[in-house]
Amino acid sequence: MREVKTNKGRIINMQELSDMHQETRAIGNMPVNARGDVVKGDVVIKPYSEVAKTRQVVAEKPQAEEVNIKENFGNPEEVITKVDEGHILNEYEGKDGKMYQEIEFADGSIQVREMKTTTESSKKTKTKK
Repeated sequence: MREVKTNKGRIINMQELSDMHQETRAIGNMPVNARGDVVKGDVVIKPYSEVAKTRQVVAEKPQAEEVNIKENFGNPEEVITKVDEGHILNEYEGKDGKMYQEIEFADGSIQVREMKTTTESSKKTKTKK
């Protein structure tokens, strides 16, 4: 490994430092030493070479399945004729004096629509005398 020079000019040999502390337990929540061996207390349970071999085992690739997308969605020329009209939850008069309806659809969404009504005031027309 390489040697590293600190800010104060001290030279640290990283390989030598690593070799000195191979047997000490690593800090953290994994039960391993600095070399990578699985340990319990001071006893090496599984050396790093066995741990590395288990990581290198490649699982079987899943089998590819051919799927025809057009088959799953049916005939694209078919036109959907059913339209969700929803059902009326509430009718009320707004602050502006207009009538509104709250309509709930099958997917759970709610829409507020202004009611198209003809009132007597809108039927009146001005006539000239």
